[in-house]
Amino acid sequence: MKVLRIILQIVLTAFFMTGMFLCFISGAPSSGGNRLMYIIFAAGFSMVLAVFVNGCLIYIKRLRKRVKELENEIDNFMNHSHKLDK
Repeated sequence: MKVLRIILQIVLTAFFMTGMFLCFISGAPSSGGNRLMYIIFAAGFSMVLAVFVNGCLIYIKRLRKRVKELENEIDNFMNHSHKLDK
């Protein structure tokens, strides 16, 4: 299941990045040296943005896992707190 999730994330990231790149280069100048620079910067920006979005999603997933762990610790403490009162 974990491998499938990783493969799906890679495929969706590539799809997202390709779509952004195609949208960016549709407004590129029609000729000259500026066209090549525009395409290079569009490719770089689409890659950086895709990596940033994936990084945010991974960070949010990690934080949710940490919150769940802390909630379990609080529950354990509350369930055993009556033993501390004695």
